Amino acid sequence: MKKIIFICTLMFSYGDTSARAQTTIEIGANQWFPYVNYETEQTTGLAVQKIKLIFKEIGHPLRIKKLPFKRALLSAQNNLIDGILLANPTEERKNYLAFSKPIFCDRRSLYVRKGKYFDWHKKENLKGKILGRGIGFYSGPVVEKWVDDKLMRVLEVPTTERLMHLLIVDRIDVITFSDLEVDHILQKLKATDQVERLEPPLRHTPLSIGLVREHGGELMIQKINTAIDKLNLAENCK
Repeated sequence: MKKIIFICTLMFSYGDTSARAQTTIEIGANQWFPYVNYETEQTTGLAVQKIKLIFKEIGHPLRIKKLPFKRALLSAQNNLIDGILLANPTEERKNYLAFSKPIFCDRRSLYVRKGKYFDWHKKENLKGKILGRGIGFYSGPVVEKWVDDKLMRVLEVPTTERLMHLLIVDRIDVITFSDLEVDHILQKLKATDQVERLEPPLRHTPLSIGLVREHGGELMIQKINTAIDKLNLAENCK
């Protein structure tokens, strides 16, 4: 009798594991052209293409959920979603997310209105300026130190288009964002002649897939990294 109970228990456990293996993984991702684009009938973008290839390779169902970046982080912290597409693996985020190898290396720069160019290495040029950036976005150690030292005031704005508009109409002095997205927005607004980029870039940011640790993220990330290597999708930010 004990032997029968043991066999039944083993079969039930195996079936449960198999069911979990086929559970759709829900990944939060914000609108971030050209990486993620919800403006078309089907969700598209460079990052969407890559993650679909990866999940096809590992044979696991995937669902991408539209979420603002900050809400996606909070949802992951509270185990409401399974992960985040395109997050910078900061030490704080590593507490609740397991990260894949970088699948993109995003160049981040500072932008000002045309004719307002300044040397951002000199602290005296930063004093009193208003810095605009996306809500919840980590701008890197350089900018965060400026903020901590109260060299600049920060205004967080939900969309890049709104951020760019505020810069053009002189409501903010400088913005920090992804070069690829800024180029796209400037073309969309027909404002390429109104904004200029400060050199050199602030940083090259590794962007990864982050999966919630409490949902078995570490084990799944191992499979994802194997697929990334096999498909040659990793990018080196060094």
